[in-house]
Amino acid sequence: MRNLKKVLALVLALVMAMSLVTIANAADFSDNADIDYSEAVDVMVAAGIIDGVGNNSFDPNGTLTREQAAKLITYMLLGENSEKLGVEGTSLNDVAATRWSAPAIEYCAAMGIIDGAGDGNFYPAGKLTGYAFAKMLLTAIGYDSQIERFVGNGWTIPVASIGMEVGLHNGLEKMFGSAEISRQEAAQMALNAIKAPLVEYDKQANITVNGAEVSVGSAVAKYVTTTIAKQQNISKDTLTNASDANPNYLVEFGEKYLPNLRLVSDDDEFDRPSHTWIYKSERSAPMSITRTLWRPSRWPSPARTSTRPSAPPPSRSTTCTTMRTARRMRPSRPAT
Repeated sequence: MRNLKKVLALVLALVMAMSLVTIANAADFSDNADIDYSEAVDVMVAAGIIDGVGNNSFDPNGTLTREQAAKLITYMLLGENSEKLGVEGTSLNDVAATRWSAPAIEYCAAMGIIDGAGDGNFYPAGKLTGYAFAKMLLTAIGYDSQIERFVGNGWTIPVASIGMEVGLHNGLEKMFGSAEISRQEAAQMALNAIKAPLVEYDKQANITVNGAEVSVGSAVAKYVTTTIAKQQNISKDTLTNASDANPNYLVEFGEKYLPNLRLVSDDDEFDRPSHTWIYKSERSAPMSITRTLWRPSRWPSPARTSTRPSAPPPSRSTTCTTMRTARRMRPSRPAT
């Protein structure tokens, strides 16, 4: 009997070891050891927002280009429909209509997410700084570049300030906004944007006062909210004045533009706070990425106000376990 127990214990240990190996080796890039923001890269790749660069490589420390950023944000906003975009001409001198990134660049230009360089060119292969990418993401979230002064001299100051308030820089404490942003840093910042609440402005109207035309309306960004609980795929955060009768759930970017992506927060079997990203696509089997974190103490969810999001307290977490499962493999296409 004692020998039988030893055999059963050995078999159980082997089965557990094999299952761990299967999870750890699931569809890794060849340069996976160089990826510091594995959760962000896993989610962005699985959702189709960003791809590798070919030869099963992700090139995590490669610099994000301006056209890659445009393609990335276009996919965040339109999903698989972004592949249906097409252009007959462009508004920028150095972007040919036949260039692979032209539809995304023109879409972002039309939405006010990107600007040219002031000389009629866009320099699509040019490098991008962290501040420049943050500006694009903030505009996609709903912030108005003119109202928030994201243009002109000193534009990096409000971009950095609002970016920190909404949490774009969470987990990127070592990144310098004025430096060129890497592909994996861009993945982390984009994932932070997915979790950020959308904002909007009250409609403005022009009226004439003593012969002068004056704009009337709110110039302060406010949260987009909903009372529909089932649409809360990213978080269940509410405004501070919410009630059971009027919950006023905040609408995060991912809840509007990436409805197939869900973030589930819970405790694991060891009572450690954890969260799981779940992505369901019509093209492939559902993807699930679980991240288990150990925190010395629980940080309470910060209360939201009706102005701008407050950044959560600095993370004290240390990763204990990361499980990657069912990351989709697809044919290589131009790096985004």
